[in-house]
Amino acid sequence: ADGGEGFSAITHFPIGSISKIDSAATLMHMMNANTFTAAAYHVVGGDMNGLAKEVKDSVMATRWMCGFPERLVIITVDDYMVSCFGNGELVNTFKSKVKTAYPSATVVVDEAIVA
Repeated sequence: ADGGEGFSAITHFPIGSISKIDSAATLMHMMNANTFTAAAYHVVGGDMNGLAKEVKDSVMATRWMCGFPERLVIITVDDYMVSCFGNGELVNTFKSKVKTAYPSATVVVDEAIVA
């Protein structure tokens, strides 16, 4: 019980908003998390777009070491939010697969990660 710090460090989910979700799952590249990291969150409180902005701001504010992710995508589907960042080609493929699996998915963030 680290208060969510470990989860936040891995997913870049803002620790101050952890009460807005009640469950989550992550998927990471086994050699380098900056190559590809994704997380799905069940959102139970707060504005989905506001929370997406918080996640975006958290990822964009990261000082990367040992590799540099190229792209960030955040997608909403009903009361779920999915974020992924990493290699542009991997992120775009993941985004495409999510949109195919969930036709109601909305891409709310799709941006290059800049230094």
